[in-house]
Amino acid sequence: MAVGITEIYDYLKYKGGVPSDLLIDPSYYHSHQISSLTVLLLERWKDNHKDLLNKIWKIYPEIYDFSRVAYGEHKAIRKPLIPKTEFLEILKLTSEKKQLGPKLVNLVVEEFTLGRLDLNFLGFWLMLIHEKGLSDIDTVSLTHALKNSGKIYDYRQSPFFNGRQVIRRYPSGALSEKVALILPSLLVETSELYPICSPFLIAKSLGFTGGTWDKLSSIPGFSFPEPGEETIETMVKCGVAMTVTREDLCPADRKLYQFRSVTGTVESLELAVSSIASKQLAVPAHLLLMDVRTGPGSFFPDHDKAIQLGSKIKEILEESGIPTLVETTEMLQPNGSSVGNALEVDEAFKILGIKSPILWNNQGLEEQKKIVIKFYAQLMSYLYPNKSLEKWQKFGQWLFDSGKVRKGLKSLLEAHGVQDEVISKILDGKFIEILGINPTGFEILSSKEGIYKDLDQRTLGNIVNFDLGGGGNDYGGVFDPKTGIVLNCRLGDQVKKNDVLCRILSNNPTQVKIVWPDIKEKLFSCFTIEEVIE
Repeated sequence: MAVGITEIYDYLKYKGGVPSDLLIDPSYYHSHQISSLTVLLLERWKDNHKDLLNKIWKIYPEIYDFSRVAYGEHKAIRKPLIPKTEFLEILKLTSEKKQLGPKLVNLVVEEFTLGRLDLNFLGFWLMLIHEKGLSDIDTVSLTHALKNSGKIYDYRQSPFFNGRQVIRRYPSGALSEKVALILPSLLVETSELYPICSPFLIAKSLGFTGGTWDKLSSIPGFSFPEPGEETIETMVKCGVAMTVTREDLCPADRKLYQFRSVTGTVESLELAVSSIASKQLAVPAHLLLMDVRTGPGSFFPDHDKAIQLGSKIKEILEESGIPTLVETTEMLQPNGSSVGNALEVDEAFKILGIKSPILWNNQGLEEQKKIVIKFYAQLMSYLYPNKSLEKWQKFGQWLFDSGKVRKGLKSLLEAHGVQDEVISKILDGKFIEILGINPTGFEILSSKEGIYKDLDQRTLGNIVNFDLGGGGNDYGGVFDPKTGIVLNCRLGDQVKKNDVLCRILSNNPTQVKIVWPDIKEKLFSCFTIEEVIE
């Protein structure tokens, strides 16, 4: 089996380069992935990259031209090419860290939206941005170009809501992050008592992380309302609408988001800012809580860079009149035990008071509940400061303790088209059974006794999304929402030899058996167990 393209990207970004004994056939991958890889090979140069680059350039002369424009003086090329088109000029300016200006930025977005843009060019350009950055002015231009690729849906003045406050929490992305699966049930119940509503904006899987869009898609019959009238109708029914980008709602970002996921460009600060901010501007709220994730389980493990991300998003949004709170959340380990779309939904259901055949880690369940209550209290105390943050936290806890969140979930599922029979089975704890997922699965055992010290979350997520097919999208891979991994312990736990570290669960064990020989050792290497020396 050929090594995955994400592994090659990670070798170059985080592990000092591609091993000399790793055989890579450029024709095996999508050409747009090879185009972005070319930039990394030149930026993270080692002499053993030369042969691979020559193979790439022989197969794809166009990528060689891109390389000559952006890296003409590089020791691997030494043959500059003068740009003769606007697109080649874009590569040249980006490589030199010069400003593009709105005209060139708009050109890329417009051509991409219309399906006319050369994807090899786009892969190369995005990785250039990943490596070289983009000016603040160009980042703002890209944000507005993405927003303007569709319509603006402003529900704040809708007569249907009689002055209700439109609120939203939005994350920057992390492994096994399930707030958007839990918080809506609290807001559904709260909307019956206070004039609030929330058009959630949710997205597909990205890089090594899952996406709430994909997670909710694992629920049979769950439908996402169209922007405008359908979204308003859904919020009238239950106070919350789980909305996604559409052909007329940030269509350029809908496509670019997925494209970044398969070209190794997710971690670009500027691309993340423009993606997130464009959606918030397209569906503006009275209040946004921006949940910026940092640490090893996030796209921005460096805390300072994560702070910068939140600050840039806040600045763009507040200039457009959207009050924005920024909260930084550390991701030293996944918030819970599940990694994979349907499994994360089942774990969220467990937190909402629904039984499950899977033995979820109680510590992980409580940690997630606390995070959700924290965000809930921050939103509500901002809107209604007559109650203190602490009182709103207690009210959030009461929503769990009283079983109100379970009632809120039922209302949410009904409003999003799930049939009564399916809802009844979900509330009866049969979600895993509905999907035909085996709750036992394939096990990874500890080879020694010690303390569970660390987890390679990036590799773990890549295994689920790319090896097991949990994160495929329109630009690469297959998509299977019913596969994933359940972690059996939390950092700091005492582990004995042959204890189960994790299990792969799926509704298709035959497919897991096929990839098992290729992923078993890779999965085992994700866990660091430190022996205790007495």
